[in-house]
Amino acid sequence: MKTAGKTGTASLGNQDQIERIDYAEYVGYAPLDNPRISVCVVVFDGGQGSG
Repeated sequence: MKTAGKTGTASLGNQDQIERIDYAEYVGYAPLDNPRISVCVVVFDGGQGSG
């Protein structure tokens, strides 16, 4: 089954003040040609979205 997805990074404007780091994110769906399943994952303080 072919799938599609995208990673990302979310930053807070005041994250240094509240002692947090970037959040890592992933959004995906399947099957590619007729999507019926979707996912969204957020890892708080996960750093960058890509590895």
